Amino acid sequence: SHYLQLKRQFEQQEECEVCNDGGDLICCDGCIRAYHKDCLSPRMKEVPEGKWYCPVCDTKEKASAGTADTAIHDD
Repeated sequence: SHYLQLKRQFEQQEECEVCNDGGDLICCDGCIRAYHKDCLSPRMKEVPEGKWYCPVCDTKEKASAGTADTAIHDD
């Protein structure tokens, strides 16, 4: 239903998408996925200012924009 779609849109996961554990998670601004900084590849050193998009959303955005840049991470 439309209600469930809206509910999912505004609820973030409480477990990391990679390891399925809770704790200090960074939440995607494009979906409900959440990650530990250490579980991202490459590992995220600091939470970025402003909006952040998970690897899934970032890949979709890059594909639709036709660019090949990588996600915002410190290498």
